[in-house]
Amino acid sequence: MVFNERELAAILRLAYAIAMVDGKVEQEEVSAINDPFVYSRFPGREFNRLLDAAGDQDFAEATTLLSEMDDTKKKFATAYLGTVIASDGHIDDKEVAMWNLISIICNLPKMTIEEAMDIMDTMPNISCEEQSPEPYLNFVFNSREHTRYENGVQVIGDQGKVKRVVRVEPNVEGCNGYNIKGGDGYIVTIYSEGGAGSLFGGNVQMSPKPMRIISHSNDKIILRGYPTEAMSPFGWVDFPGQDYGLTIYVREARVCKCILHMHDRNVDIEYI
Repeated sequence: MVFNERELAAILRLAYAIAMVDGKVEQEEVSAINDPFVYSRFPGREFNRLLDAAGDQDFAEATTLLSEMDDTKKKFATAYLGTVIASDGHIDDKEVAMWNLISIICNLPKMTIEEAMDIMDTMPNISCEEQSPEPYLNFVFNSREHTRYENGVQVIGDQGKVKRVVRVEPNVEGCNGYNIKGGDGYIVTIYSEGGAGSLFGGNVQMSPKPMRIISHSNDKIILRGYPTEAMSPFGWVDFPGQDYGLTIYVREARVCKCILHMHDRNVDIEYI
């Protein structure tokens, strides 16, 4: 069963609302809240991000998201929340009242605690759909410092006084100097501080490089160049664009770090 991140965060938020309504959260309740994610083999980092997202939601937002889910997801959520109530071996009246309130607000199916536990025993694994990387791949990232690594070893570090700007933008009309068409991938350029405002001036530290997405997750996007042709004084010549790559790290829907890869030299430059 596939949810998006906000949906799962909403269900977690409401699970903790039920667990906390009696003034304490038992360890058994924490285990019951976490278990469906453990059984579904959620990566720890992804689950921690969901917990953070749940903490950012208020009760009204969480109930609104749950009320908009389809019937299959609502059935899971109802059973999941009911199982949390029974997890500590005591059916607390306040927790049941909160469960009933959420059920009314979100138009959830009616079920008993026993039915909830039976349903959870047969529910399929849950998963979180990957977020599209597209919204993040049109940005200017202002790096306050950068570190250079060669063969995995730091050789220059904490260049705090040397600011850089990493620019990633969709390839709309091709890229000047390369024999490529628009609509294919992205263009990556790196400037010294202040250079991003002068696209046709100086301050360019790495000239524009065409790249494509080769993998992505909710918190990391990897771009890599590809073989193409570049203009030279002698006409078009082969250009090994695959020697360049960029890894983009995303936290809380914002780019927080970029690493430039020069694969042929085994050099990485980390911008934070």
